[in-house]
Amino acid sequence: MVYNGPVERDHLVHTNEYCASPNWITRVGWANSRSGQILVNAKSGEETVCIIVGVVSETRFKAGPMGNYNPEFMKFADTKYILGLYEPIDPDFRGDWTIAINALDQAENMIQGTTDHRFFMEQTGNLTSCVSVHEYFKKRYGSLKILMRH
Repeated sequence: MVYNGPVERDHLVHTNEYCASPNWITRVGWANSRSGQILVNAKSGEETVCIIVGVVSETRFKAGPMGNYNPEFMKFADTKYILGLYEPIDPDFRGDWTIAINALDQAENMIQGTTDHRFFMEQTGNLTSCVSVHEYFKKRYGSLKILMRH
């Protein structure tokens, strides 16, 4: 299958999870969980995800104080990592970056008491990056399958 940017973008724009799709912010909300707030579908209240297209930063993928790894208290396998995303280089998605960042900023404003979002979105000069702290890697039993979409 040959990559076709406009087709891929059209597919994403018509999903409920794509942050750059029209009215995404009206389709999400927040709910309490054991460890804080989780993103939910505004209509059903079920936990949901958000999709943003970007380029993974070579310098913002690490485990550290924000990523909660401390060898004195935990196993490395339980670590959450920091992943930075920047504006995509694909021209089909480049225009969606600002829309998605603004939508995520609005979503964060729905639950935050301040506009200080430095632990989620970082502004360095004219470069905006989206920072995610998550357990990206999990030890699994059995074979590993890597799924790639071309």
